Amino acid sequence: NITGKFNILRSGAEGAGPRGVAVAEGISATINLLMQKGDARILANPKLVARSGHSADFLAGGEIPVVVVGQYVSRVEWKRYGIMLAITPEVRPPQAVSTQIRVEVSTLDRANAVQGIPGILTRRVATAVLLRPGQTVILSGLLSHEASKDVDKVPLLGQIPVLGELFKSRHFQNRLTELAIFVTPALIVDEDPASQRTLTEMRERYDRAGETLKFHLMD
Repeated sequence: NITGKFNILRSGAEGAGPRGVAVAEGISATINLLMQKGDARILANPKLVARSGHSADFLAGGEIPVVVVGQYVSRVEWKRYGIMLAITPEVRPPQAVSTQIRVEVSTLDRANAVQGIPGILTRRVATAVLLRPGQTVILSGLLSHEASKDVDKVPLLGQIPVLGELFKSRHFQNRLTELAIFVTPALIVDEDPASQRTLTEMRERYDRAGETLKFHLMD
């Protein structure tokens, strides 16, 4: 649960939005506090730029090849997994942004692999909100529950029926995690110095990523 001194303006999307959607202001300090306590960590921090009425998307993850066998020919399809975010903003006068947000979080499920190809566990949510620049929409409720059991045993002695239980130890672990997505819109105006700084920062990040990729390819 996210608690702290920030202002929740609306809880729940207007209309047929999903549960776990809220609009807040001044939430950065709360997130920093949770990170300092070790109760939260940032998985990705993308910045997307899109024209009004157009879409932009982001993927932090990868793709796995899946062989699809047809009647006469086989082909390979690539399935994406990870954290996928897609936004479609639209500027509404005088100073508001109507935003459609689609989030999908998927992980590889190797326990249900078929012919060595893992399955994909997926959680997704979609909503539409009307925000002022600087407001933050919070998408939560993306829960993940993992249960695991490890068995340690003394070699040979642990394999003896009945008596072998005396030479075994079992470790059970339950882990419940919740993923929260924070989206904060900002209007970029050509003449605005703050907008120019944002664009410059994004170009520098793009150039650094390109140099890093080039280094790895040439290594």
